[in-house]
Amino acid sequence: MGNIEIVLRDIAALDTDAVVNAANQDLRPGSGVCGAIFAAAGFEALRDACRAIGHCDTGSAVITPGFALKAKYVIHAVGPVWTDGLHGEPALLYGAYARALALAEAHGCRSVGFPLISTGVFGYPVAPAWETALRACAEHPEGGGDLQIVFAVRNRGIYARGIETLREIMEKRGDATEEASERIVIKKMETEDEIKGKAFVHWKSWQEAYPGMIGKQYLDRLTIEKCEQIAFNWQDGMLIAKDGERVIGFVGYGHREEDSPECGEVFALYVLSEYYGKGVGLRLMEDALERLKGYAEICLWTLKENKRAIRFYRKCGFVPDGREKTSKTIAAEEIRMVLKRQATVYRCLRTYESE
Repeated sequence: MGNIEIVLRDIAALDTDAVVNAANQDLRPGSGVCGAIFAAAGFEALRDACRAIGHCDTGSAVITPGFALKAKYVIHAVGPVWTDGLHGEPALLYGAYARALALAEAHGCRSVGFPLISTGVFGYPVAPAWETALRACAEHPEGGGDLQIVFAVRNRGIYARGIETLREIMEKRGDATEEASERIVIKKMETEDEIKGKAFVHWKSWQEAYPGMIGKQYLDRLTIEKCEQIAFNWQDGMLIAKDGERVIGFVGYGHREEDSPECGEVFALYVLSEYYGKGVGLRLMEDALERLKGYAEICLWTLKENKRAIRFYRKCGFVPDGREKTSKTIAAEEIRMVLKRQATVYRCLRTYESE
């Protein structure tokens, strides 16, 4: 939540990697925010780019170049027309924000500027619009990470309401995170239930995170039964995170025979998406690194297209060393990242947790 801010400013003037247009389904030029973005980007260029796409469903988003804007991209998010709040409007509005954030992440954006979608001619009331907008951003995997999210509004009353809502959500989120942190424990994987829980996290994480990044055939073959087989066969060098009796994440660590004797490795680290932003991945990494402290160098391999994971590993002190490989098994390219000094890791972890 520390990377979400609200400003009194024209959205078309934001110097973010992407700005979000409050669009209509036909992606036609409009008034208000839409008109301002079209005018600043270059009306004909943006109109032609939107015509080439043609349509966007309510609750979704599409992306075009930013043309003359400072922003590299314009993400066109279609929010719902307000009826009475009983016709799926909150879910559709949430979906528009979630899809816009996913597009920003997929295109390597480090910052994105939003208007308060649907509150113009679509008539969405301001208070519930803020609640849905800020909740969607806070719950997105990068909302608590290093994606800078800026809401730009020009009305002081709307601005004040947004600041108040953001403060309320931050307080609730802080209480929930502290409560969750007290419940969550990191431990060795020991029981059959824990092994099966780890297998579920493995399966669920791959199904959620990797479509479009790795071969569909491999994902289709990666059943829960296959993940259980892997989990039962790989119990050494495995730590799990538990919330009560539920396994919510795991990390595998150790040493490969083909590597230098001085090199340890983090083989895998996964957390259920509902626990993103709660420090679970950081705690798993820290405990794994503590167990690898005898190695002068620690490495890991990650998908080249997995920008979110790469940002996380960078925060932990890992940097790409230039080595890449193509895995025929998963039909994807991977890069190798290394950490040479653990003091750097712990400094980065403390900094990351304090943000």
